[in-house]
Amino acid sequence: MIGTVLIVDDESLVRRTLRKMIESNETGWRVVAEASNGQEALEAIETAEPDLVITDVRMPRMSGIELAEAIHNRKKPTMVVILTGYKDFEYAQAALRFGVLDFLLKPCPEENVCDILRRLHNRLSEAKRNRQAEARAQEEATIRALFYRLPCDPRQVERLQPLYAGSTLGLVRVQDYAPAGKSYQPADLVILQFAIGNIIQEIADSYYEFTRVVLIRHDCFAVFYSRLLAPYRSLPPAHLFVEIDGKIKELLGIATSCDNIGPIDRLDRLPAPVDAADAPTQAPGARAVRESDGADPPRAFTLGYAKLQTLESRFLAFIMLGQTELLLRDMEAVAGEVGGLPLDEARIEALACGVTLQAIARKHLDAPGYAFDLDREIDALHLLSDAAAVANWLRAETARFAGVLTRLAERKPPGVIERALEYVERHYMERCSLQDTAAHVYLNAKYFSDLFRRETGHGYIHHLTKVRMEKAAILLSNTDRKVTDISQAVGYDDSNYFSTVFRKEFGLSPGEYRKKRPAAPGE
Repeated sequence: MIGTVLIVDDESLVRRTLRKMIESNETGWRVVAEASNGQEALEAIETAEPDLVITDVRMPRMSGIELAEAIHNRKKPTMVVILTGYKDFEYAQAALRFGVLDFLLKPCPEENVCDILRRLHNRLSEAKRNRQAEARAQEEATIRALFYRLPCDPRQVERLQPLYAGSTLGLVRVQDYAPAGKSYQPADLVILQFAIGNIIQEIADSYYEFTRVVLIRHDCFAVFYSRLLAPYRSLPPAHLFVEIDGKIKELLGIATSCDNIGPIDRLDRLPAPVDAADAPTQAPGARAVRESDGADPPRAFTLGYAKLQTLESRFLAFIMLGQTELLLRDMEAVAGEVGGLPLDEARIEALACGVTLQAIARKHLDAPGYAFDLDREIDALHLLSDAAAVANWLRAETARFAGVLTRLAERKPPGVIERALEYVERHYMERCSLQDTAAHVYLNAKYFSDLFRRETGHGYIHHLTKVRMEKAAILLSNTDRKVTDISQAVGYDDSNYFSTVFRKEFGLSPGEYRKKRPAAPGE
């Protein structure tokens, strides 16, 4: 996760210096805008929506304190850090009542700037994860309520309607959580629910652009899906549920029945789960299971796919920034927390972390050999008699994952340069910094820079500049767009700087290059 910064100072030199400090260090931030006073900053906040504002105290038109007050009064989630000199420090402290988080004393040593930015990035990441998890949990609660005709916030329904509109609904029902030959116990119910939900979600994600899996009762999962991915457009919907049924049976030994209910036009017209079992559109090879008249009411589920997504985002953020040591420190903190939980909760949290690490290794790090056998690990966790032992199980998984990261750093990840070149081709008109591209391929920026030079024979900036100049030459030769427009179209805000780079590349100014273009037929 990368945070965005707005720098506010009436001195251009200060702004340039701060920008360089931020962009030349792996702090997890990128500068999206600059402003010379508080009034300009408020306008920039509306358009750029930065996560963080670093502002000077004394500026014309609107001071930094007045800016902090305006942000506070508008109830923006934007964080604020004040730039101040020693003589203004007491005055600047008045901004604390407006939610200012920290101060940077001028002149700002690079080490101090980076330290604050790293701390605030962790705070931002945690806040975003919490908001995402809360939103997803609220979404799942709303869907459950709609299935059971329970009261729910109509504003939530209205907000979710466009997301779910046009999707198809299927139901996956568990026939027995304690199949013959397995040692599953009643205490393992939530772990099994989590494992099954994860299997369903991962298979659905591999076929469809939009998917949602919601546990609507203890033995029934609602699956919403739409927009089949291009490689699979010839497959019938039943294929999804046949694969889900087979994979759950293979990994957990649990039998399911899968019903493909059909398209959903409105969320407030979802079929009741009892009625849905009568649906004639049933996946081949699966038999429907009717609910008994005394069906259990929906319960408060402690873990869902939202939990898995939150963990994946949390751990990936460290990997994208090349902060392996911080990731392992964070995982140790998680293990410490697990060790203090009741046993059942500890098992669930540990399993969630284990599944997340396996997903990251397979999907993001090209490490298919990193195996995580759900059936075996659930059995292993069940045999552990206290939370401290569960925490140690998690530490062992963390150590195994750390080995994957170590091996990754020692070899060239397959296709990483190809993915980086493709990213530049698609994003050259944007900021497209070394840090952005390194984050896209999940590598430390320094390691990526060295790898790029070793594999291509030239530096990353050289390649990005060459791509931009080639695109500019095409536009100059084939259009009559203004040089300033072309400059922006290929990623340069400053047209004078663009012209300087262009002349260095081609030996001609953009205007001179355009004059030399071949005449079109009939001209």
